[in-house]
Amino acid sequence: MTQQLSSEANTDSQTAAPSLPPKPLWVRWSLPSITDVLFLCILGTLLLRSEGTGLLADADTGWHIRNGEQILATHVVPLTDPFSYTRAGQPWFAWEWLYDVLVAAVHHFAGLNGVSMLTVLLVCSTFALLFRFLLRRCGNILVSAGLTMLAAAGSQMHLLARPHVFSWLFTLLWAELLIRFTEGDRKAIYWLPALMLLWVNIHGGFILGVALTALFAAGAFWRYLAARDRTDLRQLWSLVAVGFASLAVTLITPYGYQLHIHVYRYLSSNYLMNRIQEFASPNFHEAGIGYFECFLLLAIAGAALGWRRLRVNDLLLLLFAAHAGLYAGRNIPLAGILISLALCRPLTEIFTSTTPTAERPRFVTRFSSSCNAIAAELAVLEAQLRGHFVVLLVVLAVCVAACNGGRLFGRQLMDEQFSPTHFPVAATQFLAAHHVQDRTFSTDSWSGYLIYRLYPGFKVLVDDRHDFYGDAFIQQYVTSVAGAPGWQKLLDEQHANRALLPPDFALTSLLRQSPEWHVEYSDPVAVLFCRGDACSTPAAAVPPAPTPAH
Repeated sequence: MTQQLSSEANTDSQTAAPSLPPKPLWVRWSLPSITDVLFLCILGTLLLRSEGTGLLADADTGWHIRNGEQILATHVVPLTDPFSYTRAGQPWFAWEWLYDVLVAAVHHFAGLNGVSMLTVLLVCSTFALLFRFLLRRCGNILVSAGLTMLAAAGSQMHLLARPHVFSWLFTLLWAELLIRFTEGDRKAIYWLPALMLLWVNIHGGFILGVALTALFAAGAFWRYLAARDRTDLRQLWSLVAVGFASLAVTLITPYGYQLHIHVYRYLSSNYLMNRIQEFASPNFHEAGIGYFECFLLLAIAGAALGWRRLRVNDLLLLLFAAHAGLYAGRNIPLAGILISLALCRPLTEIFTSTTPTAERPRFVTRFSSSCNAIAAELAVLEAQLRGHFVVLLVVLAVCVAACNGGRLFGRQLMDEQFSPTHFPVAATQFLAAHHVQDRTFSTDSWSGYLIYRLYPGFKVLVDDRHDFYGDAFIQQYVTSVAGAPGWQKLLDEQHANRALLPPDFALTSLLRQSPEWHVEYSDPVAVLFCRGDACSTPAAAVPPAPTPAH
């Protein structure tokens, strides 16, 4: 019964599909398929992203690379902090250690170009797989492609070279395996514990896998209550068993059960959740959030008009994804993936309907029929084109370029770097040239870059590992950078002799006015202050900004 229901969309589309003559073998194995075209479109879009809004717009990448290098050098996952002078030797949960090792290895061979290309290829593969999974579910190539491109566009607001992009792929694979299981593939969920073993050591988003399993178990229980079908009861117990097995696998990390306690404390901290920008609810007046708004409107329309194809699991996925995206902006890419999986069948029902109604004029029906005919032909063509030669050639070319300083056949194909207009590139060069290793106060958003450029000789006061520093310390830090009463306390307690800050910060204005602090270096991006004996250059002889080093 469940298998029959799962194949309705595909059966309907296949009976209506035209019987195109088979393509020659060389055509089938050389021409790119629609999946390949989508992959290449996303790849080209990401490679052409402008400087300052690219994959290295977040300095987190810097300390991930250095931590991975340390693991590769010592063959030990760190248990204490190596990067700060304020928390040196304190217990630290490097819960993304496997990602750190991977990017450190890639960085060793291909530098920042390689790290960015790893992210690009991962993102392209995720959305190419999403398209294939959607096409399998609904059978309509236009609906599948539209949802895929909308989900890919919505992901740009959190598209960074950081480990969370692995959670996009793992979430997609996890949800697809659960869907296949509920549609009759009993062996599909056997892969979940193995997938969890990777996920829990790469990114903290592994919690989402447990939540999705519980969600599908709730759907099986609901179906059992409605129909009293023992098949649903067996699925329920299988999901419960695999869910507990996957939960047990999450203990296989360097930190055991202590990681779970730490993650719970982090996510339950109201102060941090309200202060960290990516955990804030989305502002629908910002650019890029409109794609998520489109998803929400489509979800409402799809649920209302295509309710005959909306399964219990689909409804639960829609509700869960909408809540996750509205709760935190960083969840929007995940919400787009899950909403696409849940919405493809209802949208196909609406899109392929050929029955005129009072709410559906004849010209809309005729247009829908034409689109369905095109979609059916494209679906047949997609099934025939099996070669991925073009994609493999392009991927090989960009990988070779990444390992060759971004150059291919003498042309600069890519030049990934931390933007000198967003990070203190020139100021860091000044610190390195003068061998500055004093206790320096800087922003949490810059410290990852400072670690990347100056570690191990240079330690930071704070960085954006907010879960490590804790509520009290972050509150003191926020008080300081905001120039609020008591701003001196953290600098004095930590004996900070230098401060590297953006020119427009409130703390920068206060230090300029303080007779205790002097400007040691200044450029349009950063101002370096010193105080007391730490000053190596008189304020009257501020050096010019050196040529930025990447």
